[in-house]
This record gives sequence, C-alpha cells and structure tokens, in this order.
Amino acid sequence: MDPAGHPDALDQATTGAALAESLFTTAHKLRQKASKQLFNEQVTYERLRLLTFLRDDGDLTMSEMSSRLGVTPRAVTTLATCLESARMLTRQTHPRDRRSIVLHITDAGRQATDQLWDAHRDAMAAVVDKLTPAQKATLHDILDTLDADR
Repeated sequence: MDPAGHPDALDQATTGAALAESLFTTAHKLRQKASKQLFNEQVTYERLRLLTFLRDDGDLTMSEMSSRLGVTPRAVTTLATCLESARMLTRQTHPRDRRSIVLHITDAGRQATDQLWDAHRDAMAAVVDKLTPAQKATLHDILDTLDADR
C-alpha cells in the first residue's frame, strides 16, 4: 500500500509508536550487520560494551558493571571470563572490600576497544553515505532534535 495515496495509512505510519518501532527495527538490523562484519568469538558486541565502560569510566566492580550493562551478575561473570582469557581485562579483589571483584581493562583491551569502535563507526558511515545530501541533512536535524530531549 502506498502511504502517499492514502492519508489514513500515512497517519498510521507516522505515529510516534510506529516511528519508534521502525527506529528499533532499523537499529537492530544495523547492529546485526555490523556484528557480522566486526565481531568474532573473542569480542562480541556485549563484550565491547563492557570494555567501553572500563575504558571510559575506569575500573568498576562486577556489581557496578552489572548495573551499567543492565544484566545479571552471572552474565557479567561470563563476559569477564571470556575477556580475561583473551587478556583484555583483569579481575582483582577490591582493596577495601575483599568480597568484591574489580574489573580492569588491559592495554590489549583498550586497543581492541578503540579499533572496534573505529571500525563500527566506519561501517555505520558507509550505511549513512548511501543517503542523499538532503536526506543526510534531514537525519542530522532529526538526531539533533531527539538528542536535545535527553
């Protein structure tokens, strides 16, 4: 059905809920495409997120990381175990609370994080470069408006 020829269909397609759903779907597809191109068994998107928090925020406890990622502590343990075996992070006992474990990014983890985000940005830029200059300007305006609401 052509929304341009049917005003009701256009109204339904441009509701906040419909546009949000389209945004979620597009973001998911872009992330899947990037994941296939960029990530491997050592570094997945989820592991990259963990490393990014450590790179940007410094050492974090397992419970702090669980909260940042929005996952269970067990999931953080699994992610950390994989990254530790790849020598991208270390786990150490907290100096003041021996029950807590602190995650620390290594130089190899920092380098991998930087390289993967650069590659991810390049992959997304290639997608955006398919847009016309007018579409890019519109997208820029839309993103600025959405970002201003944060």
